[in-house]
Amino acid sequence: EQQSEVDAWLRTNAMELSTVQPGSPRDDLRRLERLFGDASVVALGEASHVNRTFSQAKHRIIEYLVTERGFTVFAIEATFAGALELNDYLLTGDGEPSRAHAALVYRAWDTESILEMIVRMREYNATHERKLKVYGFDNKPATGSARAVRGYLQTIDATEDYDGVLSVLMDPWSVVQLLKGPKEEIHRAAERVASLVTELEKPPPPTTGTTEPRRQWSLALQHARVLLQNLEFYGAESRSEATDLRDKAMAQNVRWIVEHENQAKTILWAANAHIWAEPGCGSMGGYLRETYGEKFLAVALLANRMPEEGGERALT
Repeated sequence: EQQSEVDAWLRTNAMELSTVQPGSPRDDLRRLERLFGDASVVALGEASHVNRTFSQAKHRIIEYLVTERGFTVFAIEATFAGALELNDYLLTGDGEPSRAHAALVYRAWDTESILEMIVRMREYNATHERKLKVYGFDNKPATGSARAVRGYLQTIDATEDYDGVLSVLMDPWSVVQLLKGPKEEIHRAAERVASLVTELEKPPPPTTGTTEPRRQWSLALQHARVLLQNLEFYGAESRSEATDLRDKAMAQNVRWIVEHENQAKTILWAANAHIWAEPGCGSMGGYLRETYGEKFLAVALLANRMPEEGGERALT
């Protein structure tokens, strides 16, 4: 009886798509209009990473949201600093797509379909005045954020107080030793970074003639916050506490991205577990629903079986 109810619901509500192939005509995607409604933050989930069918379907939806719904920001479950490197490539075209792709770091995104999406995003930006920007909203790894913070402090001649901790956190080998060591060491490093965040949160530089100093300050502050989130994650006393801290941090980072981009319409890409939007559930999606209400939409991709071509081949 329960199965028959599910079948009946699917027959009534299902909206069949013609294909998952990116670049295909998007007439079938217009059937999703009533799903997207007035949402300004749309999270696209997936039941499993490294799945070509999921990636292609999400890529198609992104193309639709960007070209026909005015979305201009794409944020992915990846390192904040690395995604900024990718963003530079998408905006300027300088460098190689494979190198920009590698900046995302995560093995889950080291696939042909993600590289294909990056190539198409660059092609879009090269031919459109309204550009698509890319961010990462995760808090690990954070060595790139440590380098960015130190670089900013050098420009304002303020590295002396924090050079020690940042030198450890920006070096891949030394930071691994720190994170594998006693929790007390992680907590001490977190205290130093928390002090740095407090210093950077003081009134920003005035905007005299150009907004660039304020933009650099804003990015440096966010890098420092991500660095602190990273240390708090690894300093957690249990796996469940670490999971909770990570999702809360990702929600904070998404809110910063939306605000930094002047409330631009934003697409999120993450695992289904992170976009779950029940208020109070402790997931990123739950926190974002509390912030944005019905303006936040979570779209989870599921499958009871995958086509033979559903597998994904990693690039490395």
